[in-house]
This record gives sequence, C-alpha cells and structure tokens, in this order.
Amino acid sequence: MGNDQEVMARLRQPIDELIDKYCADKTLYERLRLRQLAWQAVDVLARTGNVADLEHEKDVKRITQNIRELGASDIFIKESLELAISIYKKMQVYYPGILKRYQGK
Repeated sequence: MGNDQEVMARLRQPIDELIDKYCADKTLYERLRLRQLAWQAVDVLARTGNVADLEHEKDVKRITQNIRELGASDIFIKESLELAISIYKKMQVYYPGILKRYQGK
C-alpha cells in the first residue's frame, strides 16, 4: 500500500490530470497556483468534514477568487471542488488512518 506520502500522492494524482485537461496552456507557476484549489479544498474537508458548504469556506473562497484572476473557468472550479470531495471521501473509506494522521489526531 505504501506510506502516507505515497498514498496521498496517488490520491492527488487526478488533480494533475485536471490541470492538464484545462490548463495545458498555462505557465508552470500558474498551474501550481491553479492546483491549490483542489489541494486546499482537501485540507479544508479534512479539517471541517463539511462537504455541503465547501465552496463557502473562507479559504476555498479566497483561493477561488485568486485563481479566477488567472482565468480559471467556472467548470474548472466546479470540477476541482468535486475532485477534492472525491479524494476526501476515498480517504474516509479506504484510508481512515491516514485521514486521522492528516487531521493531526
């Protein structure tokens, strides 16, 4: 199965695929900034567990505004948040130990 870092890398791999799908024409710096939405949304979910209001969380709203300035589309934002929810749910079901450690519990 691998250590926590390896598992998290595999869980987050679809984020890179999403970036490739929608942001292939962006610079490396822009791609790294765009990736932050899904990455940070997973962090917010691990902290709050609040899937229903994810898009209204302070940190998510801030990053969403920042990446809109880079030209991120509503579709990209929606799919990034859906992907974050999917990653979080996989962590709950398949890797509850990693989720607890990720949460610092």
